Amino acid sequence: MVGDQNRELELFQILEYALGEIINNCCQHSYGSGFVSAQYYPRDGFVRLAIADNGIGIRESFRQSGSPHFHDKLSDRDFLEIAIEPEISSKNHIRGPYGDPVNAGVGLSIVEYLIANTYGYFFLSSGHSWVFRDGEKDREYGNFGDLSFPGVTCSLAFRRGEAYAKYCLIQEARKELGLISQKPNKQPNIFQ
Repeated sequence: MVGDQNRELELFQILEYALGEIINNCCQHSYGSGFVSAQYYPRDGFVRLAIADNGIGIRESFRQSGSPHFHDKLSDRDFLEIAIEPEISSKNHIRGPYGDPVNAGVGLSIVEYLIANTYGYFFLSSGHSWVFRDGEKDREYGNFGDLSFPGVTCSLAFRRGEAYAKYCLIQEARKELGLISQKPNKQPNIFQ
């Protein structure tokens, strides 16, 4: 029973982190309204999350914030690729009151990594372009043609069992390598 409770907590932490990062992006970058959808399918164990906003989009966020990563010649597809890269954000050049960036630019890259390593699906779109990742396969990019979506849509799907298995494997490796204490945690943290 305790093992099941720990697994539920671990899954909750993964979901909380993924949702928190993407919702934070919506709040910090979109200048629009956000929408969230979540579903769980018990029969196949799939969890599906989607966050969309009707804001300014990724490319425009880089432009309006005066990001050093912005260049007029870059396309919506280029900005999707840039936004997923670790430590790149339209606002990581802006410093907060203590000198730290107001946005570290790690949310989308960590979420994509977690989804890839649980053999899930990751979809991100903005403007005329989209990117899709199926598990550990390479990213696929595409365009909507003449259609354009000014905001951002991010969708994730993964199997609960894979999230549990990956967490257990990571924890086992950390213990074996002496990276974490053998003592049980009251609240396990997958991001130690």
